Amino acid sequence: MTDLAYEVHGSGPPLLCIMGLGYSRHDWTWALPELSKRFTTVIFDNPCVGDSFCPEEDFTMKDVADWAIGLLDHLGVDAANVFGLSWGGFVAQEMAINHPDRVRKLILGATHMGVNNWVPLSEETMARFAETYDDPEERIRKRMPYSFRPGWIIDNPELFEEIVKVRLPHQPSDVQYSRQFAAALTHDTADRIHEIKAPTMVLQGTADNLLPPGNAQLIAESIPGARVEWLEGAGHLFFIEEPERVAQAILDFILSGAI
Repeated sequence: MTDLAYEVHGSGPPLLCIMGLGYSRHDWTWALPELSKRFTTVIFDNPCVGDSFCPEEDFTMKDVADWAIGLLDHLGVDAANVFGLSWGGFVAQEMAINHPDRVRKLILGATHMGVNNWVPLSEETMARFAETYDDPEERIRKRMPYSFRPGWIIDNPELFEEIVKVRLPHQPSDVQYSRQFAAALTHDTADRIHEIKAPTMVLQGTADNLLPPGNAQLIAESIPGARVEWLEGAGHLFFIEEPERVAQAILDFILSGAI
């Protein structure tokens, strides 16, 4: 059994999607229709968010990777394509390093290798994401704009309100968010990432306000054979901004070299 809340959608090659810091499986809502047309798409709540368990003791990204492998075991999936976004990219890296036989192809979206080898976030961004809020809706409205390309919310006000409505019931508490944030601070694969054997694509928006795009190139240079798929003009949440484009990029990558 698994203590991770999950859903399975669609048909095709298996694709395990791992969400970012403070986000639940419901945040795949806007990308899921496109992904599930092409893949058997598994989405789940990370520990300490949504309907999944929250360990009493501190945990690491390696722990989360082991729990994600446990989910694949529960589903009877021997190996899956893995798409890790931001914090989820930390998990995906650990999966590919420590469980190489379980990862067919690896997609790392808007992520980094850890603070020992990265292009750091701005001080303003770090401060905003370290803040706590008593009001969950305020938390969404204060943090989330950093994750879209400049002007996206102005151009898409109705969609943004829909996103707030969907996200609100599944927000982690400040304590749960802090647990995930603390786990993120343990992330460091810089001296191990070269061990990844899975074919790897790094997806990166060129207008990412949250994570400097230079991190994508650092990762690609550190994993043998990896390449960057640049999403021109897209922000950190590129899978919401351009779901069709992202799904096609993933499909092309997964099917490339297929027999």
